[in-house]
Amino acid sequence: MANYFLKPVYADVFGEEFSNSFEKRLAMQKTIYLLQDLGLSVGSYNFMWYKHGPYSQALQNDILGLGSAAEIQVKFSDEAKIILNKFKTAVFKSNISYSLCDWLECLGSLHYIKDNLLSASASEDEVLKELLRRKPHLKNVEENKYALDTLNNLFE
Repeated sequence: MANYFLKPVYADVFGEEFSNSFEKRLAMQKTIYLLQDLGLSVGSYNFMWYKHGPYSQALQNDILGLGSAAEIQVKFSDEAKIILNKFKTAVFKSNISYSLCDWLECLGSLHYIKDNLLSASASEDEVLKELLRRKPHLKNVEENKYALDTLNNLFE
């Protein structure tokens, strides 16, 4: 059964309706992963490491059911608006060269690596090296450092 809140959250973040393309499914996965960790209640999805970073099969199942999901209007709480705006500020940076999908994959992957794959005492350099090892296509070291700084600010 589709999670009816996914479409309104996606529309709020990206300013467009969700459609079932690979890029939009990837964006949805990384968005929900990060928003859930920021405390926005959009479901209770468990994530694991997969080819494109953090991934939830339960979320994927809900995403695939969105085509038949009823359209609902959501009035976000003040707390939800704060989280969503904070997230949008982190995602929509004008000075990055990564595509939006790569930027979201970079943010989500760095967060997952830092919180789930390395020890709590891992240095930022170790986190960045692990990202490059797992995701050689995200090879812009300066962008990756910027993404890590962005995450640190997002989760302060």
